[in-house]
Formats: sequence, structure tokens, C-alpha cells
Amino acid sequence: MQIGFLRFLAMTVFSLVLASCGGDWGPEDDGDGFGDRDTPVRTDVARLALHQGTNNGTGATHERQVRFLPDQASYEDALLNYASDDSTAQDVDFDVFQLLLIDMGTRSTGGYAIAVSDVYEEEGIVTAELRYTYPESDCSVTDVETTPYLFLRLETQLPVVLSEEVSYTEC
Repeated sequence: MQIGFLRFLAMTVFSLVLASCGGDWGPEDDGDGFGDRDTPVRTDVARLALHQGTNNGTGATHERQVRFLPDQASYEDALLNYASDDSTAQDVDFDVFQLLLIDMGTRSTGGYAIAVSDVYEEEGIVTAELRYTYPESDCSVTDVETTPYLFLRLETQLPVVLSEEVSYTEC
């Protein structure tokens, strides 16, 4: 009789422990020790446009490019090819930040632009959403070659992927 009572008591305690967990038995992903979140957590990533413009000032033509600048010297060298004489390189701590050079390439007219829509971290990956703006064919734009560019500083050391979209200016 005593063994039956102890078994009943043990089952009751076990049931109460399970009930206190709320049936939340998935993997840890929301900080409560259990996994009840179905969607990944998105976290904003700090960003700053260090330099942005529409003319590289060199007169040289080139193709579209997006590249990571790995150190201060690479940043300063790249900036010489894009910014005007009054633009100076800022000190960037490359142990904290990543620096991207986004360049639309040489365009035959004005009316082109680069914008950053959003930058966020989700499941250990940073996504930078870029929007390239093109002029509609009937827009009145300057008839001079331009090279839209952006030096973008991201506060992360996580891997970065780019999400790019094109939009058109309505005139």
C-alpha cells in the first residue's frame, strides 16, 4: 500500500511540474528556457552613411560594384576615387564596424540614387536592404555622366547579405 501511495505522489508531483511549464517544449529561442516563438527575432542594426554622392570626380567610367572595405587604408584609398576634395575619411573601428562601398556604376544621365531601406539582424545574419532609384524615361534629368555611390558603415561583425530593389522616379 505504501508503494502505491509513493507512486501516486511521484506521478502527481511530476504532473504538476509539467503543467507549470505550460507545455512549452520547443528549442530555446526567446529567453524563457522554452521555445514558443514561431518567427525569428529581428533586431535593428545601427548604420551610418559616411559619404554619398553622384559623381566620382575622376571622369573614369566603371561598372556597378558592391564591396566590403576591410581596413582604414582601403577605405581612405577608395574615398580618394569618389568624394570631393573637402571629404575626409573618418576613423572607423573595424573591430566593431563593417564598411561597404556601394556604387551604381557610371550612368549616362542624372536622376539615379542609392538609399538604404533597412538593416537588421535575424538568426545571426545581417540583411542590408538597398534601393536603387532610376529616372523614368520621360523625366527631365541632367545630361551628364554620374556615378552614384554610398559608403555605408554597419555596426556588426556578423555576415552581411544584401537585398536589392530597383524603383523608378515618377516625373
